[in-house]
Amino acid sequence: MIDPQLLFERCLYIGNILAGIIYGLEVYIAFHTIHLLARGHHTQSTSRLLLIVYISLLILSQTLALASQAGAGQLMWVEHRDFPGGPVAYFNSTGSSWNNLGGTVFVLLTNFMGDAFLLYRCYIICDSNALIVALPFLMFLGSAAMGIVALVQSAIPGSGIFAQQSVNFVIPWVSLTAGLNVILTALICVRLLITRRDLLRAEVTEIKVYTSLVAILVESALPFSILGIIFAALLGKAVTVYVVLSVFWGGYAGLAPLLIIHRVALGKAWSKKTMTDVDSSRLIFATNTTNDSTLGVVSDLNETCTADLSRTTLRSEPGTRISDSRV
Repeated sequence: MIDPQLLFERCLYIGNILAGIIYGLEVYIAFHTIHLLARGHHTQSTSRLLLIVYISLLILSQTLALASQAGAGQLMWVEHRDFPGGPVAYFNSTGSSWNNLGGTVFVLLTNFMGDAFLLYRCYIICDSNALIVALPFLMFLGSAAMGIVALVQSAIPGSGIFAQQSVNFVIPWVSLTAGLNVILTALICVRLLITRRDLLRAEVTEIKVYTSLVAILVESALPFSILGIIFAALLGKAVTVYVVLSVFWGGYAGLAPLLIIHRVALGKAWSKKTMTDVDSSRLIFATNTTNDSTLGVVSDLNETCTADLSRTTLRSEPGTRISDSRV
C-alpha cells in the first residue's frame, strides 16, 4: 500500500507540472490575443482596451499563483526537506504562510475573474436578458463569499487550504463555482444549439462559425465545468488525487476566459452584432417562406383561371357541337 504522505507529494508534484504547462499555454494565448486586439478591427477601441487590461490582470494573477506554488515546493522539498515528519509535515505546519496563502489568494482572484467574464458572456449570448442570468448572478455572489471565507479560514495560524476546517468551506466554494459553471454552460449551449438549428433551417452558412462544436465548447467553458465537478467530488470524498485536480483546476480557471477572448479577437465569438445577424437571417428566411407560399397560391390561381378560360373558349367557337341533355 502506498504511503499517504508519499502519494500526497506525488500528486502535488504532478499538479505543479500540469500548472506549468497550462501557464505556458496561457502566456502564449494571452500575447497572441493582445497582438490581435492591438491590430484588429473586430471590436471597438474601448472594448479592445478593456480586454487587454483584463488579460494583463489575469496573466499577472496566474503568474503570482504559479510563483507561490513553486516557492512552496522549493521550501518543502529543497530548503526544509529534513523537517521532522518530512515535507508533508512541513507543508501542513506552514499552510498559512505567505507563499501558500498567496497561491490561494491569486487562484481565488483568477476564479472570480473567470466566473464574472463567463457570466457576462452568458448575458450577451442570451439576448442581454437580465432575468435569465439572475440566478447565476446570485450563485456567483455566493461562490465569491464562500471563497473569501475559505481564504480567511486558511489564513489562521496552524491552518491551511487543505486543513479540515478550511476544507469545510472549500467544498461549498468549489461546489457553488461548479454549479454556477454548469448552469451557465447549459444556458449557453442551449442558446447556441437553438441558433444552430434555426440557421440550418434557413440554410445560412455564414454564421455557422458561431455555432460549431468548437464554438460551443469554448464559449460555454465546458471543460472547466467538468473539472470543477470532478474536483468537488474528489475533495468531498477526501481522495488524495484531489491535490492534482486542485492545481489543474486553478490553472484552467485562467485558460477558459482566455480562449473566449481569443475568439473575440479573431472575430469568431458571439457578440451583439452576431445576434443582429441571426435575427436578420431569421427574418429573411421567414420572408422567403411567405413569398414562396404566396407564389404557390398565385400559381394555382393562374392555372385555375387558364383552365376556365380554355373551357369558355371551346364553348364559344363556331361549328362546335354542344350536346344538350334536353334534346
